[in-house]
Amino acid sequence: MKTLRFSAREYRVIETVVGRICQICGVSSQDVEYRHIAWTAILSVYRQDRGSFLPGGPGWQLAYNQAQMAIQAEKDAHYRQWYRELSLDAPVGMKQKPRESRIAGRCCQLENSVCFRDFLALLPDDLRQMAEELIKEKKLEEIRANFCWSAEYTALVFSQLHQAVVEYEAL
Repeated sequence: MKTLRFSAREYRVIETVVGRICQICGVSSQDVEYRHIAWTAILSVYRQDRGSFLPGGPGWQLAYNQAQMAIQAEKDAHYRQWYRELSLDAPVGMKQKPRESRIAGRCCQLENSVCFRDFLALLPDDLRQMAEELIKEKKLEEIRANFCWSAEYTALVFSQLHQAVVEYEAL
């Protein structure tokens, strides 16, 4: 297979496009995984028809659309995987109640709610911030993009938060 060579200008143009695509898709433009997905999609279109990337050609738009679809598909796959592995909906204990049902809502069980908020205030900053965003019903991908965290770090923080909530419930 022949290796593609890009000039410095072409490389900068593709990097700019990848950054914009990441921004539009709501992921960090610094996330290596999503950048790689965008690059792969763009290069696959480029390999199919290099001539379509000439000015006025459809190549850039097609590559742009393919990269957006690939990133969105990866975001969806990550969300489904995290949901299955670390969901607050996962059953716990002998009664098999979902974990989220044990966290007090805004309008009931004031005493438990106050205790839980005090517990959150004692957590490290990243765990507390993630907990607050999850309470606001934000998705993990949104949280990751908002705080510019990598996928690995987001999973680590979520896992630590999960463990902290399990320990809180044991009290």
